[in-house]
Amino acid sequence: MTNRSALAAVRDLHRILESGRVGEGLRDLFHSDAEVIEHPHALKPNGHRSGLDQLIAASVTGAGMLRSQSYEELSAIADEEHVSVRVRWSGVVAAEVGPFAAGQELIAHVAQFATVVGGRILRLETYDCYEPF
Repeated sequence: MTNRSALAAVRDLHRILESGRVGEGLRDLFHSDAEVIEHPHALKPNGHRSGLDQLIAASVTGAGMLRSQSYEELSAIADEEHVSVRVRWSGVVAAEVGPFAAGQELIAHVAQFATVVGGRILRLETYDCYEPF
């Protein structure tokens, strides 16, 4: 994976998440010192920071809540190590949980900023703007 461009690394992450791969299946996309920063949004009003092991564990929990998810890339700018992408994310809720009904579609407009080293994501910073539930 060390020959992957920075943009390819982020696009691979989106495709792999769409395919349903989670947990340890994500580890090879990320640098061992990876950090993910989620800025405050409707589901995490205080935002969140996590390292690689936390990310792996959270991906399993999150995937269990969704029947499917997709990423529509709207724009991307990249150089050798940095990527800025704007995507429209949608997810279909798998089962009734909290305020969500089974089959409900969630939509977010997302800006992601990634630093990629050696073909692996070192830092991923996201700004998720959810449409009303």
